[in-house]
Amino acid sequence: ELSLWDASLDGGAAAAAAAVALGEVELLPAWEEGLPPAGVYYARAALPPARQRWLERACDLYGWRELKMRRVQHHGGLPAASLAAFEPRPLPAWLAELGRGVAAAVAARRPELAALTPQDHVLVNDYGPDGGILAHTDGPFYLPLTCTLSLLSPAVVSFRPRLRPEEVGAAGGRAAQVARLRLEPGSLLVFSGEAYSDWTHDVWGMDAPGAAAGAGAGDENAAGAPEEGLGLGGGGRRISLTLRRVARPEVDAATRGGAGGRVTRTRMQLHGRHASGP
Repeated sequence: ELSLWDASLDGGAAAAAAAVALGEVELLPAWEEGLPPAGVYYARAALPPARQRWLERACDLYGWRELKMRRVQHHGGLPAASLAAFEPRPLPAWLAELGRGVAAAVAARRPELAALTPQDHVLVNDYGPDGGILAHTDGPFYLPLTCTLSLLSPAVVSFRPRLRPEEVGAAGGRAAQVARLRLEPGSLLVFSGEAYSDWTHDVWGMDAPGAAAGAGAGDENAAGAPEEGLGLGGGGRRISLTLRRVARPEVDAATRGGAGGRVTRTRMQLHGRHASGP
């Protein structure tokens, strides 16, 4: 296991511990109270530029898996078709420390979410300026809390209601609802509850094309490219670290239900599909 707590990067263990330490996190509702979806919180400046660059270098010491619009790394184990087939792996020390910092920030500002921490799985995404990920939900493979740190360049995340089959293709109503948030470099996005279970999210770089596409009927992981007009310019490389906790069958379902919607063991076993993250 590659360790960054030695001389792998400048400064050794002390520098590593400082680099993954969050700043003073002011985790606030992402938009005015009453606007959907509920359960989205945002801290604009959780990591200063120097720490973002350290984390970039740390991520680049690991191998990347090439996908169509991004590159990825999985830390903590490779998500499987079911929880029974999942083989957990220890997080690298620096990511475990980062996870503890995120969990502490969430618990301090949103204590109702503390039962869904600490995170034991990290998905690292590497996007180009025109890269992104289609609309999806993170699904029952994880407990219903997603925490994403954005590094280096901004992006736009859009939340949309999960549509029933009869709503797909309809004009207006829920099909037209969208809530957008600009993710600044160094920011922390946290969402749970309704935003996790009942809304999809997609993320696109600032130079993403303006083509529009519709969502697939009834498919929680199907949706379109960024809507027309999102090609804002000014993008660059963006790395995101999405921290979540795998939904262990032995965890009391009532605990999971308290903060983000009840997920039963049967559903996790039958529908343990995993998605991606911002």
